[in-house]
Amino acid sequence: MASINTKTKLISLLSIPRDIYVEYPGETNGNKINGLYAKYKFESGSDKI
Repeated sequence: MASINTKTKLISLLSIPRDIYVEYPGETNGNKINGLYAKYKFESGSDKI
């Protein structure tokens, strides 16, 4: 993930390993975070993570 602040000219980067297991909404078993987009087709992931 990246965030660019054009006023302060700062760039922030965050790396999320794709093999992190997370709980998907409505499911009890963990799944890899890299499958979230394929399953839910987010416009932007920032509000979901």
